[in-house]
Amino acid sequence: MTTVTDASEHKELVTACLMADHSARERFYAFERAARAVFEGDEPPPNLPLEACSLLIEAAIVTVSPSSVPTWIVRDRHWDGTEATGSCTLTPTGTFVVGLPPLRRRPWTVMHEVAHMLTWEDGPLGHGPTFASACINLWVRLCGWEPARLRALAVEHGVIRGGTHDSRTT
Repeated sequence: MTTVTDASEHKELVTACLMADHSARERFYAFERAARAVFEGDEPPPNLPLEACSLLIEAAIVTVSPSSVPTWIVRDRHWDGTEATGSCTLTPTGTFVVGLPPLRRRPWTVMHEVAHMLTWEDGPLGHGPTFASACINLWVRLCGWEPARLRALAVEHGVIRGGTHDSRTT
């Protein structure tokens, strides 16, 4: 596992990925904010060092997809003096690059980016039902968040139907 801190070589990939389905993304982000409010309240966990994020990514992948572990690296995502959100891109060589800015290195953000890796074939920036299901599964398994409440919030925010999640991610 390699940690990369120079973001310039990946900036073009991340910029290109901003052309996702904005309505699905906005619904998912609203759901994510609601989930964080429920499960973290006013006291979110501290931001993790980059190496701890790497270990969490490895644990997540091995937990939910032990038979198909992708190649990945994690790097600092902080350029042009502005704070960014997390990102997940796929290089032409087939390596996932997870970018995590210093103020976004919390377990839920790491799991969000891992969910992108696990559902990449459904669209690199998809935030639809398959992605939501994968993310919920990761939050339950690795963050300890309560599944029924997460599913109810996901239905309420229109990111999944009927309160069930996609069984492909369990």
